[in-house]
Amino acid sequence: MKVKSKNFIVLMVFALMMFCIPNVNASAGTNVTGVIDKDTTWTKEGSPYNVYNIIEIAPNVKLTIEPGVVVKKGTFWVYGELDINSATLGSWIEAIHNPTLNNSPVIKIQNSNMIFGNIKAIDEHSRLILKDSNFFSLNGIEARAESIERNLFIETPTTISNAKVTNNIFYNQYTNIYEATSISKNSFLTTHNQKNILSCGSCDASNNYWGTNNEKEIEKLVNHGNSITNPFNPIFKPFLTKPDINTPKIDLSWLKSNEPAYSKPRVDPIDDNDTIIKGYMFGMPDTRPLTMYAMVGSKNIGQVTIKYSSNFEIKIPKQKADATITVYVMDEYGRKGESVTTKVKDVTPPATPTVNKVTTKSKAVTGKGEAGTTAYIYKGRSKLGQAKVDSKGNFKVTIKSQKKGTTLSVYLQDAAKLKSKTKTVKVS
Repeated sequence: MKVKSKNFIVLMVFALMMFCIPNVNASAGTNVTGVIDKDTTWTKEGSPYNVYNIIEIAPNVKLTIEPGVVVKKGTFWVYGELDINSATLGSWIEAIHNPTLNNSPVIKIQNSNMIFGNIKAIDEHSRLILKDSNFFSLNGIEARAESIERNLFIETPTTISNAKVTNNIFYNQYTNIYEATSISKNSFLTTHNQKNILSCGSCDASNNYWGTNNEKEIEKLVNHGNSITNPFNPIFKPFLTKPDINTPKIDLSWLKSNEPAYSKPRVDPIDDNDTIIKGYMFGMPDTRPLTMYAMVGSKNIGQVTIKYSSNFEIKIPKQKADATITVYVMDEYGRKGESVTTKVKDVTPPATPTVNKVTTKSKAVTGKGEAGTTAYIYKGRSKLGQAKVDSKGNFKVTIKSQKKGTTLSVYLQDAAKLKSKTKTVKVS
């Protein structure tokens, strides 16, 4: 929404908010919505804060979000000041200047983690300060900023102007920086084989690290324009041969707070003859490949890389009946999706038992077979007895003495009611 289109509406909002609009409503310190018209602090004790619809911070009013606070979703319209320190959030934040109100919105985010959401502060009267924070998969950051220092940006399309941009990591994303007071000591990194990851016109982008010391490879990472009429001539030399000592190291442990990060897959039934697990994965990101894992306990029995929402197949060795297989996805940043477990169905009958010699003096039929199954002895249609096969594979079924030449039938049956082939033996 453009500022001009909001002018009249915003003026009316703040002229009438004391009479027509309720102050922020809170339920047990967690559910918040409405207009903040006086300095307010959100504390860890009241966390998490579930923002319903829109929070509006009035001009000359400050909302302070203290360390340890978690803010879930929601939108912030900042006419005053939003000061976030050591918090976790995933919100849409926009600084709004209104000439009629003569306000100067300020957004400060320091030592915080932001997963998803958006930041917008494009007006020259706005101030944006981002320091020592982590940003993952935001819809975007678009701002005339004051200072962007020591942050980690991951897959967050970023357009920044009029700022000091130093000691940041821009990872697997496209970054636009214009009219910057400084672009130095940053790390521009990609594992996605991207090109032109930095666009900055004809800026001075020297003294940055690019994940390589190969000048030709670095040149591919800097946008030089796309035509004779639109040439860019950014300066990237000299470049750093290693990250600057004050640039943060990549630590992704904070992303665990967003688990499960993906929905659980749908997995087709699996039996003890299968060597492929088939299924379908929903809700895949468009740009981020995931690895699908199949686990039995802590053992990885198979994995496959998948892209987009699609069918998948994981090759596995045959598994024993009743084994529990857990299937889930994980992205390259270690974020795990919701898992689904399935038991291996028994569809394989026991092998034919071996039966020892039976004589007219025998009081039992003995032999070997699959442990845990049941051995059945028949004479014609008459059952003579049954017994469990022990853990060593031996069975002993007590019977009455039989006449010489009598034919006995022996078979095994497992817990799934699957029967082996019948073994016959003549009484001698």
